[in-house]
Amino acid sequence: MSDAPFDEIAWPSEFPLRKPIKAYGEEVTALKLAEPTGDHVLKHGVLEELNQSRILALITDLASVPESSVRAMDGRDLIKLSTIISRFFGQAARLSA
Repeated sequence: MSDAPFDEIAWPSEFPLRKPIKAYGEEVTALKLAEPTGDHVLKHGVLEELNQSRILALITDLASVPESSVRAMDGRDLIKLSTIISRFFGQAARLSA
């Protein structure tokens, strides 16, 4: 996944992981992120301020992995992916203001 703004990324997008994680008993080396839909925005309330629990829920939803898998990610990966997601939803919130 590039450093391009989240809305400029081709979907579905793959986010390579520094260290593999387990999801549903399988080793995962990259997360495939679904394109955010209106349902994601409404479900996670992302037009409001994002916090750690919302980011966690968004990643599990967009990547279709359990929360335990996200919690097992390398910290650098989690920070980078959280930043990308925050940037996208932050841009969306500014556009709607």
